[in-house]
Amino acid sequence: MSRYDVIIVGAGNAALCAAISAKEQGSRVLVLEKGPSEKRGGNSFFTDGAIRVGYGNFDAMRNFIELDEETTNKIDMPEYSPQDFYDDIMRVSKNQSKPELIQQLVTQSLPTIEWMKSHGVEFELNFANQSFEKEGRIQFWEAFRLKQSIKGLA
Repeated sequence: MSRYDVIIVGAGNAALCAAISAKEQGSRVLVLEKGPSEKRGGNSFFTDGAIRVGYGNFDAMRNFIELDEETTNKIDMPEYSPQDFYDDIMRVSKNQSKPELIQQLVTQSLPTIEWMKSHGVEFELNFANQSFEKEGRIQFWEAFRLKQSIKGLA
């Protein structure tokens, strides 16, 4: 029988972050997910794996998304800064969100994605639901959203 220091129930983004953090501290970690593999991902399953992140410009994403050069050269991606992300949250919440918490979220969104990637969480562009093709170019509308793919953690 295996022994674990930490058992994480669920395999959503919060769970994966908790598992990675515990592993970084030297803990033996077990992640349990009740759902079938095609529905795993916690709340991310219901958002089609979409994660909003203040990435700045398309070049910043090259650190955590693997695309061939041909595809990369066809993509038109609007810039989406942490300030844009902040403004969107405040607009949607009708300024009811706590500014200091939102500031933490938006400024750490990109570093968190890069950290998760460095530990084996894979991300891809959500072509199916966030883009369309026009005149041979892939156009992403509104803010970029990552699609998380859980294929195993390092």
